[in-house]
Amino acid sequence: MQALSTSSACVGALVRPSHRFKGIDNGLSSSPCSITTFTGLNLQRRRNHGAIPCRSASSLRIFAADTSSVKTVKWLLQPIGDGDCSHLDEAVPLPGAIELVLDSATVGRVAERADIVIPIATVSGLHARLEKKGETLFVTDLDSTNGTYINDRQLRPGAVTPVPPGSRVTFGDDHLAAFKFSKEEEPAM
Repeated sequence: MQALSTSSACVGALVRPSHRFKGIDNGLSSSPCSITTFTGLNLQRRRNHGAIPCRSASSLRIFAADTSSVKTVKWLLQPIGDGDCSHLDEAVPLPGAIELVLDSATVGRVAERADIVIPIATVSGLHARLEKKGETLFVTDLDSTNGTYINDRQLRPGAVTPVPPGSRVTFGDDHLAAFKFSKEEEPAM
C-alpha cells in the first residue's frame, strides 16, 4: 500500500469508496476514493484519483499516524510589564499571556480590527501583525501611534522583522503591553 502524505497535525485518515461497487473485486479497487483526515474535531475531505486502493463499503479501514514521537511547540507572548498606569487616565490590568495558534494574526486595541486584543489606550486600534514562518516569528508595525519595539529597538512601520525567542516585544506601552516571546516544547503523548 502506498504511504499517505499528511501533515504532522493529522492524527489519522479514513479511506472510503466514493461510490458503491458492483460485484466482488476481492475487496480492493483502484477507483477514486474520498480521504478524510482527522485534525482534532475538524474534518477535511480530499479527492484521490485512484492512487490508493480502496476497500469496499462494507470494510472501512482507519490508518492512525504514530504520534508518540510528535512534539508540539507553543509560541507564547508572556506579559512582562510592571503594570504602572500613572501615564493613563485610569488604571488598567496587565493583559494575560498570548498563545499564537494562527500563522498570522493582528494585534490591536479594537476587537473589530484585530485578532489579538490588548485593551490599553496606548495600543493603536490596529497596531501590528505577527506571522509564524517556519521556525521564526516575524513582527510588522502597522503604522501605530506609539510604535512597536523589539528589545527596545523601534521598528519602522511596514518593516517585517524577525523576533528571536527570549526577545522583548512591546506594543506601544513598556509598562502595560510588553511581552517576552518564547517557544515551549510540550512532551509527546
